[in-house]
Amino acid sequence: MGMPILDPIVAIFIALLVLKTAFKVGRENISSIMGKVPSQEILNDIKAAALSVEGVQGIHDVRVNYMGPYASVELHVDAMGDLNLKEAHDIAHQVEENIIENVDVVAMVGVHVCPVDEHGDFCID
Repeated sequence: MGMPILDPIVAIFIALLVLKTAFKVGRENISSIMGKVPSQEILNDIKAAALSVEGVQGIHDVRVNYMGPYASVELHVDAMGDLNLKEAHDIAHQVEENIIENVDVVAMVGVHVCPVDEHGDFCID
């Protein structure tokens, strides 16, 4: 075509577009990659959903991990220490379902049931 300078100019233009896009995507996702702290609203929604399950006395050790547009939640729920295994298991599943149904961003939940005594003392042995 007789314009040898055009090829390097177009290459530089495309490289700048790629760098701009990479910077934008990186900036939008760096907080998730680095372990972004969930908003107080999400934590409150998780707590409300868990505490609405009959048998749950309290919650602690809540962790939220972001996976793209969704999040997974791990938490411990306090329940009476005299529950049998099936009752504790059912409570854990109800907590999972409630959180997934009521907290939009959450797609996966892991629940650990901790026994408490009649005085509310945490994790009896």
